[in-house]
Amino acid sequence: RIGGWIKSGNISRLAMQEGILSLAVQIPPRMSRITTEGDYILKAGEFRNISGLSGEGVRVGVISDGVDGLSDLIRIGKLPEVQVLSDKVGGDEGLAMLQIIHDIAPDATLLFHDRGESQIEFVRAMDKLIIHGCDIICDDITYVEPFFEDGYISQNIIDRILSYNILYITAAGNFAEEHYQADFNGYEDHGYLWHNFNGSFGRDMKFTVQPGLAGHVILQWDDKFGSSANNYDLFLYDESEREIARSVNHQDGDGDPMEWVRFVNSGDEAKEFTVRVVQAAADDALLKIYVLPLSGRSVKLDPCTSSGSLFGQQAVKQALVVGAAAQGKNLTVREYSSRGPVLIRYPAYELRKKPDLVAPDHVTILTSSMHPAVFTGTSASAPHIAGLAALVISGSPGIRESEVRKIILNATGNGIDSWDPGLGRGMPVATNLSLKDTSIQKSWSPVMNGCNFKPRINDQAGSVFLYPGWNMVSIPFPLAKGHDTAKIFDGVNTASHTLWRYNPEGGFFSAVRPDDKLAQADVTWVYSRDETCIRLNFDLSGSNQTVKQLYPGWNPAGVPGLQMITARDLLSPLTDAWSTILVFDPKTQGFRPSIINGGYGTYSPSRLLYPTEGWWIYMNRPEILLPGC
Repeated sequence: RIGGWIKSGNISRLAMQEGILSLAVQIPPRMSRITTEGDYILKAGEFRNISGLSGEGVRVGVISDGVDGLSDLIRIGKLPEVQVLSDKVGGDEGLAMLQIIHDIAPDATLLFHDRGESQIEFVRAMDKLIIHGCDIICDDITYVEPFFEDGYISQNIIDRILSYNILYITAAGNFAEEHYQADFNGYEDHGYLWHNFNGSFGRDMKFTVQPGLAGHVILQWDDKFGSSANNYDLFLYDESEREIARSVNHQDGDGDPMEWVRFVNSGDEAKEFTVRVVQAAADDALLKIYVLPLSGRSVKLDPCTSSGSLFGQQAVKQALVVGAAAQGKNLTVREYSSRGPVLIRYPAYELRKKPDLVAPDHVTILTSSMHPAVFTGTSASAPHIAGLAALVISGSPGIRESEVRKIILNATGNGIDSWDPGLGRGMPVATNLSLKDTSIQKSWSPVMNGCNFKPRINDQAGSVFLYPGWNMVSIPFPLAKGHDTAKIFDGVNTASHTLWRYNPEGGFFSAVRPDDKLAQADVTWVYSRDETCIRLNFDLSGSNQTVKQLYPGWNPAGVPGLQMITARDLLSPLTDAWSTILVFDPKTQGFRPSIINGGYGTYSPSRLLYPTEGWWIYMNRPEILLPGC
C-alpha cells in the first residue's frame, strides 16, 4: 500500500501503470469539532490569531486520575500524541483536562501521569513530569493534608517551583459546600462537652448521601501536626441516631490534630448522616471539618462554611490556584468552588489570598466513550489557565514562572487589592496578556536549564542512591551497631577512588578508612563508577542521636533526621549564624542554586533538604546543629 498526492488529471495514467491493483481516495479521519467554550470566553483564539503563538516548544504535564479512551481521541484528531508516563489509576478526567489545554494551546506538547495512590506517589508523579522536561504542571487532585500548615505535598511543590522554575497550576477544589469551620462552642450532655454546630437541625451537623456513594469525614483543629496536646473526638450517626463510626485517637503532646471516619451508603435510597464532635480533654480550638466523597459527586453540609475551604497544594503561595466561575453579565463564582482566604497557623500566622483567579467550567469535551459531555468543576477551570500559560511561555522562552503568574493575573484587569474570596482577581482575558519586557527576565535569571538539573527520586531515608561520579552522602540517623562504619560502602565500585571527609575546624580533607565510624550528620564523599543503591541500617532506639558542631566558614552537613525538611525549619534555631547552603547534585556533578538565609524565590530557605543528601553550609559563627525527627 502506497499513499500520496496526485493531480486529478493524472489519475487515469497512474491507473494503467503495471503493479497498480486499485486506486482509492483516502477518506479523512473524523475530526472532532468540539472545542471548549472557554477558548471563546477567554478570547484565547483571538490572542492566537493576533500573536501567532500556539504553545509550541512548551511541555505541559497533567496529574489526574486517568486517560481512558486516549487512543481513540488521538485517532480522530481531537488530541495529539500524549506522552503517558503512568496510567494505572483509571478514569477519564485527565483526558478531559488534556483536551482543554490542547484547545487553548494546540501546539504545546502534552504529558500525563496519574495521581498515584498516596501522597508519596503524587510527589513522584510531579518529579517524573519535571524529569521529562515539563514547563507547566496542572493538577486537579487533593490528598488530605494538614489544614493549618503546609503538608508533605505542599512543601514538595514549593520546593520544585523554587528549584526548577516550574509553573504549578492547581484546581481550587469543589469544597465550598463540604466544609465547616468554627471555634469550639461547647454544651454539656451526659457529662461530655459537645460542639454546638448551630445548624438548621440544631446542635448537630448533618449531610445527605446519595446511593452508592462513600467517603470520609475529616476533623482537624489548629494545633501543629506532630505536637497536639488537645484531644478531640469525632462521632458519626445514621438516620436512627445509631452510632456507626467513631475516631478517638488520644492526642497527648506528640499526636496529629486529626480524627476521621468513613461513611458509605450501599442502599438504594439517599441516607442522612449526623456528625458530632466532643472535647475529650482540650482547650478550645478552631475546628475544621471536610466531608469528602470518594467520587466526583458532592454532598452539602448543614451547616457549611464556604469561606476558607481550601487546603493542601491549593494553599501554596507560589502556585496558581484556579476557581470556577460562570461568565454572564456579571462574573459569578460557582456555588461549589472553594473559597479563601486560607488560614495558616504554622510556622507563623498567615491569611493567604487564594484562589488566585477563576476560569470557565461547564464546558464541552469528549468522554472516553467518544460522546460529548459537559465538564464541570474546578477540574475544568484549571487546564484553561494551563493553556494560557503555555501561550505565554511560547512567546517568551526562558521566562521565570513568577513572571508568567504575574502576566496571567494582570490579564484579569484587576489588581491585588481587588482580590475576592471566591473569584480571586477575576477571570483573565487572553488579549490582555502582555509579553513586553519579558526579555529582561531571561538575561539575568539564575535558574538552571531544566534539561540539566532534575529532582532525584527519593524513595526513603534508608536508601542511598549513588550516581556515577562523586556523591556527597550524609548519614541522617545513628547507624545500628555493626553497620556504623565506612564498610557500608564496600559494595560500591569506586574505580580505586579514595573516600573522603572534610574537617571544618582544621580546614582539610582526610581519607576515610573502612573501620572509621560514621556518626549522625557526618558527610562522606563517595565515588561510584555505576548507578547503585546501598541500604542504611538505623538504630531506631533514638538513644544515641548526636549534635553536630558547626564552625565559622564552610561545613559539610546533612539533615539530622529521617524526614525531609525545609532549610528554614531545620536552621531556624541558628538564626543569623548561617548565610548560605550549597546542595551538591550528583546527577550533574555540580551544585544547585544557593539557599540564602533571608533569600526569596529560587534562593528561598523554603526549599527542601532531604535525608542522605549532603550539602555545604557557611557559618558566620560557631553553632550546633540539633538532631531532627
